[in-house]
Amino acid sequence: MNNKPQASSGVWRLSKIWHRASVYSTVGLFAAASISSMSLLAITTGGAYADSTDKPVATKSTVAAKSVDDAEQPKLAYAAYLKGETDLAKKHLAMALHANPKNWQAQYLVSLILGQAGEFDLSVEHAGKCLALKPDYGPAYSVLGRSLAGLKNLPAAKAALEKACALEPNSAIHRYNLAAVYGMSGNYTAAYNSYKRATEIAPKYVNAYIGMGSCLGKMKDPKGQLAALQKACEVAPGSAIAHAKLGLLLSES
Repeated sequence: MNNKPQASSGVWRLSKIWHRASVYSTVGLFAAASISSMSLLAITTGGAYADSTDKPVATKSTVAAKSVDDAEQPKLAYAAYLKGETDLAKKHLAMALHANPKNWQAQYLVSLILGQAGEFDLSVEHAGKCLALKPDYGPAYSVLGRSLAGLKNLPAAKAALEKACALEPNSAIHRYNLAAVYGMSGNYTAAYNSYKRATEIAPKYVNAYIGMGSCLGKMKDPKGQLAALQKACEVAPGSAIAHAKLGLLLSES
């Protein structure tokens, strides 16, 4: 793993483009998503929205949202999303949901994009629609939890992310985001343990090591904090954030 580990008839309001909102960095939520080709929209341990440090850059699209088979629209949305072409992804998703509001994959991706745009209320709404159609879909619980955290509803966020972890216990992303919510709640021991579990699942998950370091700092363990940040730099020598945090710690010691 590298630095990065939603209206009636199914049409949604989304005026904001995908951007680097400061709340993402602050609470450790909503980084770029990596989506499994097997289930099309299933987040893997290779990415999610763990932070906002490394998102794709939007490019001018050479593809229009054409009249194609409705079943293809989520796939086209997914491809556009991965390129950072959020407006095009939204067009494909609008078509998919207009044709079939019960398309759980489209509902999921809508909730993901809305969450990343800071539209937490609508993200929660569409994550709920996805889960009503696909009750055992872990990534939707993860998106739901992250958006609830964005709304400062930490108990509900924690419950949603714990459900995501129960459904997919080997997802480093779910563990990371649960840790972020534990940290927001002031439970640094639980946060540390969840970050640590994320690194056990994905040993090169630099942001999880950084999270461990932050927890250990709050827990007044400077030696442990130093070790965690050194490990972050070791697994991701190109991470500017890891090196900056390590440098700041050393300068203060």
